[in-house]
Amino acid sequence: MIDNTEAQDKNIPSSLIFSGKLEIGVLTCILNNNNNFFSVGKMLSEGLFYDTKNKNLFRMIRKGISDGKTVDLMYVVAETAKSTAKGIYTVPDLMGIFTGYISDALFGQYVEELVELSRRRSLWTLGQKLIRLGVDMTYSYNDAMKEIESVMEKDGDTDTGVISLKDANTKMMQRVRDNITGVSDSFIPTGFSYIDSRGGFQTSDFNVIAAATSSGKTSLATSIAVNAAKAGKPVMCYSMEMMAEQIAARINATISKVSSSLIQYKKLYESQFNDVQKAVNETNDLPIYFDDSSTTSAEAIFTSMRASSKKYGIKIFIIDYLQILSSIKSVSDQQSFLGEVSRKLKNLAKELNVNVTVLSQLARNNQDPMPTLDRLRASGQIAEASDTVLLIWRPSLYGKTSYKDSYAPVEGTAQIIIAKGRNIGTGSFIAGFDADTTNFYDFPEEQLQSWAKSGKPKEDGEWKRKDGKDDMPLGIQVRGNTAKEQELPF
Repeated sequence: MIDNTEAQDKNIPSSLIFSGKLEIGVLTCILNNNNNFFSVGKMLSEGLFYDTKNKNLFRMIRKGISDGKTVDLMYVVAETAKSTAKGIYTVPDLMGIFTGYISDALFGQYVEELVELSRRRSLWTLGQKLIRLGVDMTYSYNDAMKEIESVMEKDGDTDTGVISLKDANTKMMQRVRDNITGVSDSFIPTGFSYIDSRGGFQTSDFNVIAAATSSGKTSLATSIAVNAAKAGKPVMCYSMEMMAEQIAARINATISKVSSSLIQYKKLYESQFNDVQKAVNETNDLPIYFDDSSTTSAEAIFTSMRASSKKYGIKIFIIDYLQILSSIKSVSDQQSFLGEVSRKLKNLAKELNVNVTVLSQLARNNQDPMPTLDRLRASGQIAEASDTVLLIWRPSLYGKTSYKDSYAPVEGTAQIIIAKGRNIGTGSFIAGFDADTTNFYDFPEEQLQSWAKSGKPKEDGEWKRKDGKDDMPLGIQVRGNTAKEQELPF
């Protein structure tokens, strides 16, 4: 690849603040795939390009895309052939420089590096201005400060993102109207009434689902993904431990009621096969996507998120799971790395106006296995960046026969604890959990109310209903410390 360098200031150390390779790489990615132009939002601007020819080419590309045209190499060749402007590539140059292929996975990284170089150029310009004004006695101090402020305001021709209160009020009232009519684009239903009645998941939010190993983090995230997709909200899943077809097996298990392990590893009976096929026919059109190729690093995931948010209209990204990203990169300081990744994901959620939900491991506590926010690994930094933190508590995994604050049976259930809820508040609720199909599901409100606790359980662990009756609702019969599950009418 040709590094077409036209230094505009011979005093600038171009090797430090200019890269023709990066600029050409970004332009090539856009010409190969116009979706890349939209994938990085406000980060991509004219001021990122230092080389005059690259800057002018970007202007041509931007205008063509704004006009609704497909802007590829042939388009810019045709436009260049008609142009008499100075400071542009010749047709032979275009054909020689921009014919290569550059992976879309590198696009976001290239843009971020150009942003950094643009900022360094601003620092260089400011430094030169300071030196000149410091020795030029024709400038008063106040005049010098005005010159410096002028340089800082330009800062690479980037959008500051500043909006007025009037504009903010307009956006707020639109959200109010959308909430009233039930067509809010920011609302992402989870399928759990306790969460959804409080606003559900929201775009621009960064959420965490945390639990101990094998407690159902992936299962809960999958259930939320399916419920969001059924409501028309496109979902993108990144899994460092499971392939797309394995997650697909879980999704179809919840609908077919055939165990996901049977679907993946066993010879099915004809009736089971028919049930799975029926489920597949039902889920085929759900807007759920997987990107197995971008799970090699955090940077690759960031790039994929920018690209797919535009290409597929993704509203919720699910990353399974956070801690493994550091092991992929062999990071020595895991806590700092996870904190940095969490902050970047939160910023991406705001930049792309999407929901980002990550799964996270909880540290072990053999004395008290009950999940708490302070057991979240790198808890301080992850919790600080997050808007919502959900914890999963399944007492049955630890041989416990009751919940502390509910008379719900521990078999076939789980407690979802909202340990942090910046927008939805804190609290907890009981959800159903089918271990065979790895599916979390909602209980009717009246069922939850019947399980509500009015006091401490008896010392022998006997289940008691809130109304004082000895029998449990929905066919749950209690004998001493054990609960036998009969056929449940749901």
